[in-house]
Amino acid sequence: MDVRSVDAGLLQAWARQLQDDFGQICFQYSLHLVHPVIEIIETTETLGRWQRHIRTIGISRHVVVNHGWDMTINVLKHEMAHQICDELFGGHEMPHDSRFRQACDMLGLPEEFSRARLHPALLQTPMAAATHGDDRRGRLIEKVRKVLALSQSANEHEARLALEMAVRIMNRHELERAEVERPLDKVTYRIISLARQRVQLYQRLIASLLSRHFNVRLIHSRIYDPEADAVCRSFEIFGRRDYVEIAEYCYHFLEHRLAALWHAHRHGLPGGARGMKNSYCCGVLQGFEQNLTRNRKDEKAAGGGKAGGRHLDVVQLHPVAGDREVEALLARRHPRLKKQGGRKTRVDPGLYSLGMAAGREITLRAGIGEGTADGCGPNLLPEN
Repeated sequence: MDVRSVDAGLLQAWARQLQDDFGQICFQYSLHLVHPVIEIIETTETLGRWQRHIRTIGISRHVVVNHGWDMTINVLKHEMAHQICDELFGGHEMPHDSRFRQACDMLGLPEEFSRARLHPALLQTPMAAATHGDDRRGRLIEKVRKVLALSQSANEHEARLALEMAVRIMNRHELERAEVERPLDKVTYRIISLARQRVQLYQRLIASLLSRHFNVRLIHSRIYDPEADAVCRSFEIFGRRDYVEIAEYCYHFLEHRLAALWHAHRHGLPGGARGMKNSYCCGVLQGFEQNLTRNRKDEKAAGGGKAGGRHLDVVQLHPVAGDREVEALLARRHPRLKKQGGRKTRVDPGLYSLGMAAGREITLRAGIGEGTADGCGPNLLPEN
């Protein structure tokens, strides 16, 4: 979306949505703030501003256009923190003193939005890669990571050789595995927008599978699409950084494979109704889950009870349920999170069995990038 192509009507829609989000934030965090005027401002000098004398919050249109709605909400929360200092703490605060940090904590703001002035450079600076020790040690760690990436090959012989090579490198330089696996010191989240207002059954099943097998917490949520001026359903993935990246990749991979498998099997079926697709996709995902469980048991048996690293499902080794940092991040972002029960779905036994057989043949491949050109998710390797 081009900043110059945004018309006045869409700007007004964004301001209305920010008013709605302001009220939702106050409800989620039990805040009693009077609604200010919220406007979209044309500036590249700052991301947002709070004007106490006229009780107005301004959000730069460049944030909305170039960085998405989740980032826009973080900017809104930052300005709300200034409002809290003025209206709940009595005002006269230094721009970012201890009371301001307290206000940021009340809003569950990420660290990078809780300090200093929000300058546009904040959104342009990529997150620094995790480093451990000097440059030489960093290069060794990166070498191990690249070798381990080869262990995800579909060729079992190549995978075994890659694992043996990685173990030799780690032993030679006395590197701890925890130091090589960079997610263990960073928790984060990712948002997968479904670009629609209804969650399909197969999407719920994928989310459930990821939560059980990929060491992440995955919740249903909603996010505003500023270009379409619509609130869409979404999933949010919480966990350690690498686990979240793997889970996000696996979500898009499985969604892609389900679409391809159903397209190949639907021909010749009477009607091709939604219920038939649901039956088939349920079977595929059940078969894939059985495949994950079997691979993990085989790896444990081969390693004398210790899981190996041949497939992506090894991330199940560190249960996220006991990770207090992940739970704390989830609680900060969604303080009023609640559980909802699902409903039973009737499936066609024949299509379900066909799907299970297809699901047992699915093998995860490594991702080759962080996203496609259109921002629809991680790149996928071509089919063999």
